[in-house]
Amino acid sequence: MRACVVMISMNQTTSTPASPAPPSSSGYADVNGLHLYYEDYDEQRTTTTKRPLVLLHGGMLNIELNFADLITRLAPRHRVIAVELQGHGRTADIERVISPANSASDVIALLDHLGIDHAHVLGHSMGGAVAMELAVSTADDMAAMRSSYERLSPHPEHFDDFLATLSASQEDLKGWSDEQLSAVRVPVLFIIGDHDFTTIEHAGLMVAKTPGSQLLVLPDTTHMQATHRVDVLDPALAAFLN
Repeated sequence: MRACVVMISMNQTTSTPASPAPPSSSGYADVNGLHLYYEDYDEQRTTTTKRPLVLLHGGMLNIELNFADLITRLAPRHRVIAVELQGHGRTADIERVISPANSASDVIALLDHLGIDHAHVLGHSMGGAVAMELAVSTADDMAAMRSSYERLSPHPEHFDDFLATLSASQEDLKGWSDEQLSAVRVPVLFIIGDHDFTTIEHAGLMVAKTPGSQLLVLPDTTHMQATHRVDVLDPALAAFLN
């Protein structure tokens, strides 16, 4: 899925929104161990010619509270897919951390379920964070990981469950303190893409805190592309390891 991301900041609601016209269809998709509720608004039934617009609500909200008025305006121009994220609205909570990464994985799986490979995304507040996670974690990367897992794993059917477990484990990663970094006594080469998950400034801070370390920034490189930039990476490693 390639996504155009729009984020809206949180504003106080002053009135109860009107209910939008009924969706063309609604239902649940079983993704990542979640029974995910969604509504599909496609007034003209022209799903093959209109790029869908995915709506992601804010925390403690749902489709109606967040987007009822907006759906009425958007539906004539777009196929609107509105989602109720983990623990919100009609989607029950599960034993899993609610995070942008986990919710982004759920949205990608939902779009796969619906046969949608290109979409715009509109996220509000918490939904904006999920939209940004979708922007930095591309569907092409996810498709490559799924294909490799299903080809190599002894249990290829467990990809979604394993991804959910791995995402939850990343939420426990606290990083390292200044004291821990300052105590490092071996050479370290930090490598980051200029379009990576974390910022170059963050990598620079790691270098500043780690004695004798170096920083390599790979140009025009995402997180998943880093080890494939052999034209830059190979000579840099040769010099560092010499």
